Amino acid sequence: MAGERGGGVIKRILSDYLDDVIVSEILARIPVKCLMRFRSVCKSWRALIADPHFVKKHLSYAEGGIIDNSSRLLFLMNPPQSIDYEALKDLKEDGDGYFANRALEFPVKFPSLKFVSERIMVMGSCNGLICVEVEGVGIVLWNPCTRDSKVLPNPPAANFHPLDFYGFCHDSTTDDYKIIRGRRSCEEALIHVFTLKTGSWRTTRDLNYDEFRGKGCTGQGCLLNGALHWLVGTGLQPRIMSFGVAEEKFEDTVVPLPDHKCSFHGVLKYKNYLCVYELLIGTPDFLSVWLMKEYGAKESWTQVIKFPFDMSKEDLRPLCILENGEILMHRLLLYDPDQELDAESLLVLINQKTSKTVFEVDFGFGAAIYRETLVSPVTASI
Repeated sequence: MAGERGGGVIKRILSDYLDDVIVSEILARIPVKCLMRFRSVCKSWRALIADPHFVKKHLSYAEGGIIDNSSRLLFLMNPPQSIDYEALKDLKEDGDGYFANRALEFPVKFPSLKFVSERIMVMGSCNGLICVEVEGVGIVLWNPCTRDSKVLPNPPAANFHPLDFYGFCHDSTTDDYKIIRGRRSCEEALIHVFTLKTGSWRTTRDLNYDEFRGKGCTGQGCLLNGALHWLVGTGLQPRIMSFGVAEEKFEDTVVPLPDHKCSFHGVLKYKNYLCVYELLIGTPDFLSVWLMKEYGAKESWTQVIKFPFDMSKEDLRPLCILENGEILMHRLLLYDPDQELDAESLLVLINQKTSKTVFEVDFGFGAAIYRETLVSPVTASI
């Protein structure tokens, strides 16, 4: 009751002295966590907070830094867990620190994950929405903050294949959300594109993609500057393949990678810059990260991180780099029915200055970084 009385006081003060436009502007500057509580203040506020125009305004304010909407790290386990992403940087080495887990309710029945046929996989996150493929169910768009969700149909090639590459993104030119899945073979390369507004998949064949067939482009794309990026091939001469979200066209290479002998393994984003990471075998072994300061400029590649790395942990791959330079690594090994092995997952935070592990945790069957927003997968398609 005390909460209701408090909300009533807030509503009365704002309503008595301010018009609706000003009230809307005030609420649009309030973090999502508070707005979730304010929905119960009155029907008009609930309708306003759910209004698509208000949601877009709130998102634009968050992107512009007007609102301090925190980012969170999702562990795709049963039940899913979420922690404050920013709190990770305050953890001390050897686990001396604290962060609060928030249990979430997954919108569909969570698979038992005892067999590969029950696969569940994070395809990407964008504007607070997380895209998850659940074998036998479909593709789920989910906002963990508002709990809104929508189950989408599977692509034409429904069964997941290890050589698939994929991504989830927002097309600002059409204000639409898209899911990309690429499947390659020796004969052809098929690109499946789902648009939320049409609610359907279509299949395209991009001739520019032919030269990428069989060169190791797999996994989740890195979204930056209106394009999804993947590393094509590993070894000494890999390239970056980009897929323009608006034009839906592949580009050969954003830029050549740094000219030196190395073994690049993947791409990631750091402070809104495109990065590649590499594993260098030697005495000792090293993990290093190169950052492209000017998007598209070859000469702007700069090595920003290099530290000794135990190659016995080479299954670990960087998930993200924190603001303080610490690296969040992850590993996911699925159940092997032939060897009767359980799935194994691990999330490791490493201090690159000391090469020491800050903490380790089982993170389930996928991880995603997302920002708390009001974006709904239901109304976003309107």
